[in-house]
Amino acid sequence: MFDKILKQMKENSDTLPYIIICTLIIAIVLNFYMLFFDQTIIFDPLFYFPIILIAFYYPRRGVVASVGIAVLYLVMVMVTLHQPAEIMPSCIGHAALFIIIGFVVSYLITRFPHEFAIYNLLAEIVEQSRMKVILIPSFIIILTSVIFLLNFIVLQTSQTVIFDPLFYFPIILIAYLYPRRGVPASVIIAVLYLAMVIVIPGKSIELLLTSIGHAGFFVIVGFIVSFLNIRFSRDGPIHERFADIVEISAYGAFIGVTLDGTVTDWNKGSELLYGYKAHEVICKSIFPLQSPERADDISHLLEKIQQGNVVEDYETEQMTKDRQRIQISLTASPIKNYRDTVIGALVLAHNITERKMRDQMLLEEKARLRAMIANIADVIAIIDIAGIIRYKSENIEKIFGWKPEELVGQSYTTTAHPDDVERITNVFLKLIEEENASTTIEYRYKLKNGSFHTIEITAKNLVHYPNINGVLVNYHDIAERKLLEDTLMRVNQKLNVLSQLTRKDLTNQIFVLSSYLELAIQDAEGEGRVIERLQNGKHAARLIHDIAQFTKDYQDMGAKPPKWQNVNMVFLLGLSHISIGKIQHSLETENLEIFADPLLEKIFQGLFENSVAHGNRVTHIRVWHKITPGGVIIYFEDDGIGILQVQKKQIFLRGASARSAMRSLIFAREILDITGITIEETGEPGAGVRFEMTVPDGTWRFCGND
Repeated sequence: MFDKILKQMKENSDTLPYIIICTLIIAIVLNFYMLFFDQTIIFDPLFYFPIILIAFYYPRRGVVASVGIAVLYLVMVMVTLHQPAEIMPSCIGHAALFIIIGFVVSYLITRFPHEFAIYNLLAEIVEQSRMKVILIPSFIIILTSVIFLLNFIVLQTSQTVIFDPLFYFPIILIAYLYPRRGVPASVIIAVLYLAMVIVIPGKSIELLLTSIGHAGFFVIVGFIVSFLNIRFSRDGPIHERFADIVEISAYGAFIGVTLDGTVTDWNKGSELLYGYKAHEVICKSIFPLQSPERADDISHLLEKIQQGNVVEDYETEQMTKDRQRIQISLTASPIKNYRDTVIGALVLAHNITERKMRDQMLLEEKARLRAMIANIADVIAIIDIAGIIRYKSENIEKIFGWKPEELVGQSYTTTAHPDDVERITNVFLKLIEEENASTTIEYRYKLKNGSFHTIEITAKNLVHYPNINGVLVNYHDIAERKLLEDTLMRVNQKLNVLSQLTRKDLTNQIFVLSSYLELAIQDAEGEGRVIERLQNGKHAARLIHDIAQFTKDYQDMGAKPPKWQNVNMVFLLGLSHISIGKIQHSLETENLEIFADPLLEKIFQGLFENSVAHGNRVTHIRVWHKITPGGVIIYFEDDGIGILQVQKKQIFLRGASARSAMRSLIFAREILDITGITIEETGEPGAGVRFEMTVPDGTWRFCGND
């Protein structure tokens, strides 16, 4: 019952100071009143109440408070009594007893369980010796007998103000060393004291009332000391065990708390984490550690502990000594006494501030990536080696109509056109054979509405990457691009037809014109000036005819998509259209392939024609290649007269005639530029021409490689 009263008072800790002040005021007023009438023997024990309350609830201030009350009591005696010198020894005795009571209660509260090991060791020594059996009881009996004798002698003179406080010494000794016998012993001493007073002849009513008051306080002191000693001696080993755990765990923040949140243990790890020293927090509330926004978290945790539950990874926000906010993960285990009743908790605190910051950054990064993926034009997917889709980006619904969950777990061929399944399956099987291998392929993809769009996918084998474990695929809808390409191709085809018809009509008319000019020349025989002008007209007609033939060869430039072409084979095809006579040639490009316009053959043919037409003394033509960090260079060399330095740039410019335009290689440069290939002439004048065609990475390969 007393335990429950103490617990309720602790739970209502805000009212404690008022209760202490009220009891102190009552004790001061009543004693002041009695002292005014020269009485010091009835109400002075009332000071024990505020002293015991302060020492019990504020143990580190108990001795100071008891000294203060003792001094206040002595000052009050000196200013109120008419003859203070006569009873001052008795008042000094009472004041000393105030200090002793405050010290004993504070000692029991602050030392248990922190020095229980020492107490336990001493108790064990005493228990194993004959001192406790013989010497200690004998000492208490002798001390009590001497005190009874002294008080009997004093009572014979009708005085009760000097030696009666001496009874507290045997009462405290018995209650401390034999806590289960403390209350019965204090009752026996109180009864014997009253009996001694009663048998004294000539006693006054005032003396009897005073003695009854003293006897009552004998019992109260015995009860309080016995209660505290029994309570802590039972819970002491438990507290000691957890205190040892807390103390040796210097690298973990271990905190011992009671069910009302009072700190009982605080190790080095807690000092490092929170910045408080042990003496700054022990016997104080743990609640100020909480941030204002999470003030109720500790209460919730202690409620679970009181129910006997172990609390793990309870995340909260707390404050350090310098008022820094830290994120904390708490793990708490209940501490139980000998009755298996929860009396507190052992709390392990981990600083998870950095982890929470990393988690927050990771969440933000994920959200950012999710937003980026949701707003890009391509769909991202991960396909495992079995061909099962493991991930689809959320933007697939906006682009293709499917929800990610509708395709995850399905085969990647589910949305492929039946006619394309075999082709893309072969590509996939070849892709997963080699780490980091990548490929690009076009096929028809089925939309949610049942229609098909042509898409282009870029896939890379990342099976060995732990966070992917599959093939990373990028889907790009090229339906619109294919539509534009098809439209452009049809337009080009129509333009080609129109160009052919126009060129045919133009050629026919040129033939007619040339015929009339030839007849006119015959009719103008003997007219030199007229014949000269007719000859110029005939030459102009022939140039117009050459232009028509030239446009016939190059009307398809860019009309058809580029393709992979074997350099060796294309040179041979270009060479097959002309005669190079006795000129020797060597083609040293092995199995090199480049990605270029289908008119590449015309370019190589033009290079041969230029060497034959302008090289004069060409005897050998060589074609070879060299791999560089940025790609591959294809060289076309001859041993003719070469090109003058001032003419090197002019050969890539439009000339005065169609023929010069062809030989200036302007169309060769434009055709090669379609796929990013450049051409320049770097030969030495007089030593032959040297054309360098630089093919960038990604547009060249060796036959047999992807």
